[in-house]
Amino acid sequence: ASNVVGEGFFVIPCNAIPTDVTFTIAGKAFTLSSDSLNFGELEEGSNACVGGIVGANEGEILGFWVLGDVFLRNVYTEFDFGNQQVGFA
Repeated sequence: ASNVVGEGFFVIPCNAIPTDVTFTIAGKAFTLSSDSLNFGELEEGSNACVGGIVGANEGEILGFWVLGDVFLRNVYTEFDFGNQQVGFA
């Protein structure tokens, strides 16, 4: 990543955005397409695109990941309040 804009959004060459990114949670693979990961060109006609994965401040170790709207737009989510758990499909 060559640059950061806004609140931690990375700017990368448009042709460097991977075809797919797969997260494995509890043994189940969830794949996100490049369309989900690419928020589009930083400026019209440029080769710089804004990536959909947001980073935390350098040096900050949180011990967890936040999978936001880029992930949630690609899965069905079940909030089970009775058992206090969340499921993805």
